[in-house]
Amino acid sequence: AREVAWERVEDLNTVLKVGDGVTVKIMSKDGERTYTILGEWDNDPALGIIANRTSLAANMLGRRVDESFDLPSGGVARIVSIQPLSEEIRAWMKVLPQANA
Repeated sequence: AREVAWERVEDLNTVLKVGDGVTVKIMSKDGERTYTILGEWDNDPALGIIANRTSLAANMLGRRVDESFDLPSGGVARIVSIQPLSEEIRAWMKVLPQANA
């Protein structure tokens, strides 16, 4: 997965694009959830990591903070924040076989 280049913290109006490694906080009627969108094959539900080709990620792509999108299970959610990858996620990525290729 490719990480978004974050030049400054205020750069949170970044539009989510395929291939971006970002952490997205969303709000729906079920509450707040945090997901990290990584590459096509990346997935770890315990860490909230989802692949960029999942229905959920695909519905978020192209959106900005405060924009709404449809949830795959029905209903609507709003993007609360878009953040760079956490240290925990970066550590997870370093142990992946493809990260060393």
